Amino acid sequence: MKIAYICGAYTGIDKEETAENVERAKGYAEKYMRMGYSIICPHTNFFDTMCISEKAILDCCCELVKRCDLIVAIPGYRESKGAMKELSIAANNGIAIHYDITKTIEETQWKG
Repeated sequence: MKIAYICGAYTGIDKEETAENVERAKGYAEKYMRMGYSIICPHTNFFDTMCISEKAILDCCCELVKRCDLIVAIPGYRESKGAMKELSIAANNGIAIHYDITKTIEETQWKG
């Protein structure tokens, strides 16, 4: 089974925006699981882990990127220095990148 890494902004301007970023990533994780991928979604691995430094988390994520078959860049990735670093690592290691800016299942159902 191939492994897909969900790559997008994690930290928002406040806790609510961070939670929205996590929920968005979870939607993409579900989408790619339904497509048959095993998923690494750092948004769910590290959500609200204030006792671990941001640098330590990014170092861990960058190592995980190297072990994946596909990186999925989701909306908001351009605003994230961490996501941009992950995409650079993927590109430098010949890992496929899918820029998925389509709506997830949850975003399609959400009416605001």
